[in-house]
Amino acid sequence: MNDSDFWSSPSPSLENLSSDPMTSSPPSSLSYVPSSSPSSSSSSFSPVPSLPPDFSAFNSSSPSQIADVTVQMSAGAAFTNYPVYISVLMGILVAVSFFFNLGFVGTVLYSRKLRSSMLYLMFGLLALLNLFDIAAIMLPSLLCLSYDGQWVFGHWLCRLNAFAQQFVFLASLLSLTLMAMERALGLIGRHLVTVRFFGLLSLLFLVVPLCFAAPLFLHGFPVSVYPFRYLCAIGDGSPIFYSMAQILVYGGCLFVLLLCFGSILKHKRAERSLPVKSQDYGAFIMESRALEEHMHMSRTVLYLVMEFAIIQGPYICLDFFMQLRNSRTLAEQFGATFLMAKDVDTLITLVKLFHPLFVPLLIFASCADIWTMFVNLLCCRRHNFDPSRNNVFTVFATPEGLQLRLPYQHYQTQQQQTQQQQQQQQQQQQQMTIVGGLGVGTTSKGNGGGETTTKRTLRGRRRRRGRPVKQAWK
Repeated sequence: MNDSDFWSSPSPSLENLSSDPMTSSPPSSLSYVPSSSPSSSSSSFSPVPSLPPDFSAFNSSSPSQIADVTVQMSAGAAFTNYPVYISVLMGILVAVSFFFNLGFVGTVLYSRKLRSSMLYLMFGLLALLNLFDIAAIMLPSLLCLSYDGQWVFGHWLCRLNAFAQQFVFLASLLSLTLMAMERALGLIGRHLVTVRFFGLLSLLFLVVPLCFAAPLFLHGFPVSVYPFRYLCAIGDGSPIFYSMAQILVYGGCLFVLLLCFGSILKHKRAERSLPVKSQDYGAFIMESRALEEHMHMSRTVLYLVMEFAIIQGPYICLDFFMQLRNSRTLAEQFGATFLMAKDVDTLITLVKLFHPLFVPLLIFASCADIWTMFVNLLCCRRHNFDPSRNNVFTVFATPEGLQLRLPYQHYQTQQQQTQQQQQQQQQQQQQMTIVGGLGVGTTSKGNGGGETTTKRTLRGRRRRRGRPVKQAWK
């Protein structure tokens, strides 16, 4: 019996084993190569070391062999229990991410004010991509963990999982690029910032990821299960031109992002002087406030881009490296398939899964109006603003100049006082009219004109009482 009868796959560490199993002992560390891979490199690692199928071949009187088998079995049991803790954490992560993204989409769709902002609609599109990410990527990964890291969902669901990854990665990056373009064009070319223009760009930026992800449903395109990622991805033997085209698109997006943020930073550092005429101060203050709000939202977009680069970037780089290294062209040159270390695969994948959670949290932290609307919608409260709680004096600019906006409570109190003063003045005028009319009638009676004045005064009093004028003299 030779070594191939004992071990499921060849390994460089097994070359010096003797042909007699009764006198030889297995090495302490073994490497595992799946059955689909004919050879392995020194960088490949295994979830469970390959054990000989026939334990009777070992000499039971050898303590070293018994110790080696015990260590191998304990390592396999530890790996079996290891995904349980990860699955619990991933279950919480999936639930919280789904809640915040769904709440964000509902908040934007519920509020007419939020729907009127083009940037908020782009935020909603990013949240929809996150919901698709949760349903097609995170949830299958969680279910795969519940089955001890085994993919049991079939071939087509594996292709759907790989399709979702390629689509979500590129669509998210293109959405962030579109947001940066909207922020930059809002400063240098506002006539281009229209709903029609950016609507067409949004459709184009959704078609491009579909074109890159659609080949994964073809029967001849390689798609494999990565056990340490708990996901499916592009397998060995993929076309190298496909990966190169994707890298060019990603590089183009990064170049556009650098141009947009460079333009925004240059416009922010530009010096702005006060107008010469005092009547232009109002327009200057309004423009300054609009610029500050625009820069604040630009910083929010920058934070989202940085989050994408930190959280999703390592997984995308790892995916591209594996595609290029194990492509059909390079695999023939190197003559072996490269396998990444299991700890690196698992760690980078777990970091990537936090992306759908961080996106809505960053938006909620940066946009107070969205957070307020979300809390009101969650608590079933009225979404309109309560002006009675606003106790701040505000200076705002109008075409007529600067004006002071009083708090609502102060304004309401002042309005009530004004109404009371007007009512008191009306009462005083009525009393003066009555007293003056009676005095004029008494004084003019001796002059022959008192009768007419008295009649007019009484006629006015009868009208106020609601009685006809004619009946007052009968």
